[in-house]
Amino acid sequence: MNNLLRFRHKDLVREEAALWVVRIKEGLAPEQEPELDAWLRKHRDHGTALVEVATAWDELDLIAQLAPPIHASGSFADRRARARTPLAYVLVAALVVLVGWFGYARHSIQTAGTQREAQSRPQGSVFETAVGEQSKVRLSDGSTASLNTNSGMLVDFSGTDRKIELRRGEAHFSVEPDDKRPFVVLARDIAVRALGTAFNVSLTNVDEPEVVVTAGRVSVLSHRRGRDATSTSPTYGKAIELSAGDIATFKEAGQSISRVDEKSLDNRMAWTSGMMVFVDEPLEQVIAELGRYTTTKVMLGDPALKQISVAGYFRVGDVDALLFALAANFGISWHRQQQDRIILTAGPDHPVD
Repeated sequence: MNNLLRFRHKDLVREEAALWVVRIKEGLAPEQEPELDAWLRKHRDHGTALVEVATAWDELDLIAQLAPPIHASGSFADRRARARTPLAYVLVAALVVLVGWFGYARHSIQTAGTQREAQSRPQGSVFETAVGEQSKVRLSDGSTASLNTNSGMLVDFSGTDRKIELRRGEAHFSVEPDDKRPFVVLARDIAVRALGTAFNVSLTNVDEPEVVVTAGRVSVLSHRRGRDATSTSPTYGKAIELSAGDIATFKEAGQSISRVDEKSLDNRMAWTSGMMVFVDEPLEQVIAELGRYTTTKVMLGDPALKQISVAGYFRVGDVDALLFALAANFGISWHRQQQDRIILTAGPDHPVD
């Protein structure tokens, strides 16, 4: 079974279902529960799509947790009414899918990224993840930090400020408010101060730190070292304030700020749920992003393959999902040149113009 779910612009049901699975995994807000119920009631295909996505992601237990309990007691009419609820329909569909799912097995080419939890200490705690690994750190103040693949940070809450230095990679922070102790994340030449918020900081492009605000607001102060090589004093710029949906990239020449809608923000932050989302993105870019999560190198043997646009949802580091999807949708062939190197070529029946 292929767990990269490709969709077209005219087929939004599966896209919407995938976004709901991500939201369910992160925890539905009270206002989102009636929205999910309304979406499921809108069309019977919505429940089916939700099960398909959850099955592909091995997350059927999430759907089961949402279903109303079915008790042995109660009138027949009450039990029949409960069975008509959208979530009950979803569970019935899930059971049908499971019959075929447990009988299926496939050869795994690459193991998807692993996740673990850690606990911080007040002073000098260093947390790191290897390639393909993700970690959720519970900080001593009640805040949480999610580390993406190949990332590292230093946590120091021993002073008057709650300071974190992101040394490499990417991390998402959900901050507990404390007016007396500011929460500050240092990343290269920027300092991000939480103003009651959740935000993402990335150093994947080491020369251009990026900040994505997922809730609330942050204040960002950028600085650079003096042009005199002997100077260690930073020259600070003007602090800027960002709110939910803002994405800021800080370059030597200055910062650039853009804004995205809720769906795009969910796609951007899917990695916190162990997923990757692409919406009509070049295959070359998809491969580059996938490469962050695995030591296996996927190479384009035909430059024309760069033109292919990919849309899909799949687990981080799941190379086999990408390979099977490319073969099924585009007839792309692949062969293993070395143990850790895979070459993609256009199939004879599906030439790339």
